[in-house]
Amino acid sequence: MGPSTRFPSLLLVLVALAMTGYGVFKLYRFWEVGPVSPGRSPDREIHATVLPVASPLPAIDLVDHTGAPFTHENLASRWSYLFFGYTLCPDVCQPAVLVMSQLSELLSEQPKSRRPQVVFISIDPERDTPEVLKEYISRFEAPMIGVTGKLTHLKALTDPLGIFFQRSPEPFPDGYYKMDHTMSILLIDPEGRLRAISSSPHDAFVIAKDFTRIISLGG
Repeated sequence: MGPSTRFPSLLLVLVALAMTGYGVFKLYRFWEVGPVSPGRSPDREIHATVLPVASPLPAIDLVDHTGAPFTHENLASRWSYLFFGYTLCPDVCQPAVLVMSQLSELLSEQPKSRRPQVVFISIDPERDTPEVLKEYISRFEAPMIGVTGKLTHLKALTDPLGIFFQRSPEPFPDGYYKMDHTMSILLIDPEGRLRAISSSPHDAFVIAKDFTRIISLGG
């Protein structure tokens, strides 16, 4: 593999890391809980960034992959992991979905009250209809909820959380376009509050270990 083929891959990695750092910075600035060091926590055994004070989520007015409403009620009374991407993503999304599918398997033996649900939120509502999301998540063995909605409703959720996404300004000749977006994974507690942020690169075993540690500390 020559330099010309390696450079685009390296550039993609650098862009993904930059967007992740940007999202975490905005998130902490919004809730004014101090500066962020991605991947660090007051508990040195936890790789995720744990918020000192769990924070309520912004308004949620979306739909799931069955077409049913998806609101705060869907996050009540159980732990949830939220992550963001789109079904036609050609690079970073597929590995992230596989990690989250693996995470579901790793935590499947947890008691029901401590077994997190995994929610994939599409940031490409123009192409990712409920029907498209339903087919997409069916490719993975572990249970997963696909969520989409109007662009304005997605922005109402993602902007306050520091989750960045935008349509690439330069589409391909065939009309295909990419979506640039943050790769952070958010842990939501049973009260519907943001509890922790996992930054890329993601590892299912590390996230699972973080989760069991967080809930053991009084989660």
